[in-house]
Amino acid sequence: MAKSKKTPYYLEPPVTTLVKLGCIAVHVKELLSPKGHEVDRMELQMLLDDPEIVAWMAKMNEEALLPVMR
Repeated sequence: MAKSKKTPYYLEPPVTTLVKLGCIAVHVKELLSPKGHEVDRMELQMLLDDPEIVAWMAKMNEEALLPVMR
């Protein structure tokens, strides 16, 4: 019987990572809206500095699955 390949964790992140990524999307949308607030920018920075997000992005960058930062 063939052994099935396990999907890498970075392609099926934990729920906590997915929630944080969703929060990033919401805060970006809010920040870019006409009523965007500085608090959205602060929340984004906090989320982007979160160790779980940093590690996930590093692995996604390593696999060339995210755009290269300028």
